[in-house]
Amino acid sequence: MTKCNHHHSHKKADTWTNIATLGELVSSFISDAYWLGGLFDLATDCDKDFLELSRYAIIFGVIVAVLSASGAAYSHRALNTVHQKSTDDDGDEHIILLAQDEEHEEHEEHAADHAHNHLSKVQLAALVGDMISHTGDIAGPITFVVHLAMKSALPRWGEALVQCGATIFGALSTIANVRTCKDAMLEKNAHSSPGLHINP
Repeated sequence: MTKCNHHHSHKKADTWTNIATLGELVSSFISDAYWLGGLFDLATDCDKDFLELSRYAIIFGVIVAVLSASGAAYSHRALNTVHQKSTDDDGDEHIILLAQDEEHEEHEEHAADHAHNHLSKVQLAALVGDMISHTGDIAGPITFVVHLAMKSALPRWGEALVQCGATIFGALSTIANVRTCKDAMLEKNAHSSPGLHINP
């Protein structure tokens, strides 16, 4: 008679990874809210109220920035967790799991391969947020500096040119970062997915 046992290896985020996650959340939220608010005003031509943004643009920017910054923080937390140094306990657990895996290599590889090629819906949503956030991290500062330098003297067509150019440049610049975060999630999935063990 066979008995199925499941085990998994899951590296936990350390203190530095958690601090980096908080920093990512704050910085991405600020830059995304400003950049997205600028896009909103460009589309609606509302009167400016604060920091060259209308009150409606600020509300819109804040709401969407919450989602994009959360996705970026989640994605980078996974990336940093995968690459952080293992603790002694993690090392001991890893040695034990390797010994168990040798007895059931075929089943473990099958489970890992399956997990390695699939992302959950939450992870996919996080990557979308990460892409938006990375774009804002680049486009936001560019538009802010231009606004500061021009002192609100840009015509509407000039504003459109700056916003579109900064957004396109930011989107192109984010491809490599999102790809790296995606690979880290896949690697984490492969290492944390349960393997199927068949014992007599």
